[in-house]
Amino acid sequence: MQNSHTSSKISLFLGAGSSVFAGYRTFQTFPELMFKNKLREQEGLNALDEDTKKLLKNIGMFLNNIDRPQTHDNFMWVLDRYNNLSENFRLDSELKSRFISNTVQQSDFGIFDSIVRNAKLEMIRTTVNHYSRNSVSLAKASHKNLYNTMKTVTEFYLKLAKINNQHDLFLPIFTTNYDLLLEDMFDEFKLELTDNKYLLVNGFYGSPKDEEHWDFECYDCPDFKQKYIHLYRIHGCASWFWHGFGDPKIYFNRASMLKETFEKVCAMFPGNEIYKGNNPHHCGFMKFFEILQRTSLLIFIGFSFRDDDVIHLTLSANYYRKKPLNILVVDPDLKHQSVVSRLEDAARRNQFPSKIPDHNNISILDIAFGESQNFEDKIIETINHILEGEKHGNC
Repeated sequence: MQNSHTSSKISLFLGAGSSVFAGYRTFQTFPELMFKNKLREQEGLNALDEDTKKLLKNIGMFLNNIDRPQTHDNFMWVLDRYNNLSENFRLDSELKSRFISNTVQQSDFGIFDSIVRNAKLEMIRTTVNHYSRNSVSLAKASHKNLYNTMKTVTEFYLKLAKINNQHDLFLPIFTTNYDLLLEDMFDEFKLELTDNKYLLVNGFYGSPKDEEHWDFECYDCPDFKQKYIHLYRIHGCASWFWHGFGDPKIYFNRASMLKETFEKVCAMFPGNEIYKGNNPHHCGFMKFFEILQRTSLLIFIGFSFRDDDVIHLTLSANYYRKKPLNILVVDPDLKHQSVVSRLEDAARRNQFPSKIPDHNNISILDIAFGESQNFEDKIIETINHILEGEKHGNC
């Protein structure tokens, strides 16, 4: 990708909390979809078999014992450890001869390996199923208030884009979310809110259709460069799939996702990072670092500050800036000190030069995005206050 020296007053980073209002689950609440049969039925999923459920519950207790949260990524982390253990025993005859010495042990280990593989598949299947659903169409059919809120959120993103460029509209958005909420909202409301058929640029040319492939050149093509909403999915998407070795392209498959092999989903989580550093992941982080050195204000919405990759790049970009980066955090559960503490912890783990923004360059809005009354007005009022302070050298 060419270095376009893109600049903007504001840039946006969306965490899982930005999609909660639309019915999508965060990594903290996702495990409920594995254990509660009523929720699985609502999602169109079968109940787990008893062996899989027992294994996942035991993993939950293990995570609790080592003081790690029972989140989607941590469940996948443990399953990946079990999977690696099984692989080592399969490949290493010395390990096998020392610890699996008789037929009974071999049989027990084979049963355990099968349960682990099934549990991992069910986690991935539930992930793809949940985050691929179109919550906008569901709200349109049966939840008018939520549908109207989705329109308000779409308008909010357009207002941010106008702050950057009144005429062409421009807003870089980065996300670790797997869902397609932004694509669905802009597809639903773009012609009602503007007269432009292209508003969201996400690596596809227009609204993606099944079997279209992701292309990073899309962002820099003349029709889209420094125009519209540029969405970078740095952890992939639940409807993006690799077709297999020999074909490096990533394909959009939503309507036909059940025909895909779930292990080929292009979504980054423990045990599914074989392509880490390629394509959307590489493109998104490269652009994130580039833009952070030029933007005045980075807004985090619903981001838990648990992702070291994101925090490390933010702190490294701030190190190379001439003026300090301003950060606005929109989250009902985060306070100023907790954000500062997580930034400091991440800085100690960063192998690259880091600079934590001064405390007065970090602002907190403890409101629920898409749920608190007049949330959009409160955010924009805070943005204008920060940018005004930046203009007069108060930040």
